[in-house]
Amino acid sequence: MECLGSKRPNIRLESRRCSNRSIPIVVAFALLALAIVGCGIGVAPAPISHPQYAVATPVQNEITVTAKPGAPIGGLIPVFVSVANGDEVARQLVPQQVYAITLNGDRVAPIPPGEAARMAGGANELTGILESGAIGAGTGGVLGAGLGAVAGAATGGVASATALGGAIGAGFGAFESAPAGQTAAQRQASQQLDALALRPTRLGNNFTASGYVFFPAGTYSFVQVLLVNDMNGSTESYRAVW
Repeated sequence: MECLGSKRPNIRLESRRCSNRSIPIVVAFALLALAIVGCGIGVAPAPISHPQYAVATPVQNEITVTAKPGAPIGGLIPVFVSVANGDEVARQLVPQQVYAITLNGDRVAPIPPGEAARMAGGANELTGILESGAIGAGTGGVLGAGLGAVAGAATGGVASATALGGAIGAGFGAFESAPAGQTAAQRQASQQLDALALRPTRLGNNFTASGYVFFPAGTYSFVQVLLVNDMNGSTESYRAVW
């Protein structure tokens, strides 16, 4: 009887210890969940922060062309080109036949959207690395802290294990997120510029086509747009002041 009575306090004490250890384990899993959610945050800003949407208005019996250069991005200049057909005859618009004319009269061909995205992504690459890297360091630290808390719960040293895990996790988070930031910047640049780029279009009567064309950074006087007349197949040249 005495032997059984002496074991009861030990059983209750062990039960209390299990309850105390469950607290940091719950916190650790909460931190792990936060780290997982946070991994989706931290993408570099889009290359064109304020896209143009105001387009040319068709004027009866006329072809109207407008060009609105945007802020330079790295080594390129995005130009929002809009063409409105107020004539009865349809025209064919080909983005590769939109040129920037220099002050010396030289004609500069547009940069394809894919190459423009690479150049624009490079311009935001550092921002992407810093932003996504900072987020990665933070979530890595949280992840490391969570793992440290789990280890501490098992060993009894929760505070020190959490601190060590946080430091290690932050280091690996920043290291691994640098290329992730670069990739995110490149991917977002490609998606945005491809979506906003001027497309080949058949312009019927009262139709308007618009989108961005990309040129190398430089000083230009106007934009030249070549259209193909559907009726006779001739090439027509139109221009808009830069």
